[in-house]
Amino acid sequence: MLGVPWNRDLNSGSMRGFALHPYTVDASRVRSDAAAAYYRAFAGRENLHVWINASVTRILWKQPARPLVAGGVDVLHHGDRASGPARVRARREVILAAGAMRSSGLLELSGVGNPRILNPHGITPLVSLPSVGESLQDQLNTSIVFTTKPRITGTRAVAFVSAADLFGPSTQSIASDLQATLPSYAETIAQNSNGALTAQSLQILFESQHDLIFNQNIPIGEYVFILDNPTQVHVGYWGLLPFSWGSVHIASSEPGVPPALDPKFGLLDWDVKVQIEMSRFLRTVLRTGEVGEIFAEEVVPGLERVPDDAGDEVWRDWIAEQYTPNYHAVGSASMLPVELGGVVDDRFTVDGTNNVRVVDASIFPIQFCGHPTANIYAFAELAADLIKEDAAVFERAEGEL
Repeated sequence: MLGVPWNRDLNSGSMRGFALHPYTVDASRVRSDAAAAYYRAFAGRENLHVWINASVTRILWKQPARPLVAGGVDVLHHGDRASGPARVRARREVILAAGAMRSSGLLELSGVGNPRILNPHGITPLVSLPSVGESLQDQLNTSIVFTTKPRITGTRAVAFVSAADLFGPSTQSIASDLQATLPSYAETIAQNSNGALTAQSLQILFESQHDLIFNQNIPIGEYVFILDNPTQVHVGYWGLLPFSWGSVHIASSEPGVPPALDPKFGLLDWDVKVQIEMSRFLRTVLRTGEVGEIFAEEVVPGLERVPDDAGDEVWRDWIAEQYTPNYHAVGSASMLPVELGGVVDDRFTVDGTNNVRVVDASIFPIQFCGHPTANIYAFAELAADLIKEDAAVFERAEGEL
């Protein structure tokens, strides 16, 4: 496919190439989700309790001095709001796993975060940690839809492409141009971070991402070919490694109020440039080789809306009209040193606390060149090992071992 190779194993650590779409299913073709893999077999354990239709509203602290020690959480059962939140005590620790859109908000509601965010909502900052809720990263998702000449069947296909695949002979000059732009990119993100991030720390992270893209040749774009019906296919695609970073913060001191989400999609030109080149590359693929033999007509955007000779501005306008989030958000409680914008350390513990961890997609400081699912499970397994390791230390101190 235009120089993009067949990839026999997308789980090998080398993502570039095209392949059949992977699925998280077991041998009986049933999706192996968290409930199937981690809960149902252990649901009868006396020390495991799952509350459904319930939300944690805030962490309860034993004392206001640093490092903060969590003594439990307040939980609101949505089927019984009249009785107010229930109080659940924590003997050892509290582990947040509410995702990149919610874990940072729970910290803020509990007094851990940026005083600029907390004070206007009447929340006393107990730990000043301005990076909470910052560095949020998701991807721009757009789709091209086409019809086919024959009726076709089959499973989804997927392709991961590198910068060299998209930009060809221009890759080196584009790499140099982006390198020269990184300081201004870092400054822009810093200015939009509520004083939480510095241009210097951001440039360190951006330089690392630039190296991965142009020197390590990792994929920067993903296409998923989805059969809508026997004669229509839509191809969803997105740039994998955006430089545009946004934020998610509480919008109220009331836990039930949805957060203020500002993903900053397309804030920086590079992210839109990648999306434009992916669009052009896909059009070429659809008219080439065996794919071209089954291709009938482009329905979305169509040549009337975006002609073959369309410039960047035409593509940019179309993308702005119809893009969606990719729902792969990461970064709002990054596992980094605090001076680089971190929230948790390498044992998943929130800075300024003694026994609160975050274990979800919010800890990843940059995006992946693939789907986040496997990485989330892998890090959860690592966190489980660390939690058990620390529990053994706790029990020895208590004289239980």
